[in-house]
Amino acid sequence: MSETTYNLEKDLSEADAMARALVPYVYEKDLYGRVGGGGIFSGGTMPSLTIGALLLRLRRLRAQRDSLTPKQQAQLEQIEARHEQVRHQWAAAYEGKLVKEALSRLDAMKAYFDECSQSPRLCASAYLPEALRRTIVEEIRLAMRDYNIASAQVDSKARAT
Repeated sequence: MSETTYNLEKDLSEADAMARALVPYVYEKDLYGRVGGGGIFSGGTMPSLTIGALLLRLRRLRAQRDSLTPKQQAQLEQIEARHEQVRHQWAAAYEGKLVKEALSRLDAMKAYFDECSQSPRLCASAYLPEALRRTIVEEIRLAMRDYNIASAQVDSKARAT
């Protein structure tokens, strides 16, 4: 999804595909999963699956709930229910994957900020994808708070970043 335009139907479609692919993704070792044969490494049009990417889409869709048709609202409810079912059924794997994603994204943010201090021009050109990364990290941290998932390592890295 472009960081500069919003397409509600695309967000809904991506969230649906991500929620459908949560199993087996949630218990597999790879952090970035594939959705519908897509993903950044396979040349598809779907974004890579991460829990943070799904959480971000769910927040955006909830914020647009009044703009959704009744059919879209029902689809969103199904997506949310599927997400919650997986989160409960695979709680330990879900929590582990969420913490792993937070740590990975925080490490990437630190590397970005280090690069910015050495090359402000490169830093500016990478701002939009980096803003998306920071937004997803915040979604993950909010979910960790809401789901009572504690991680001293995530907290420490977030403070340091």
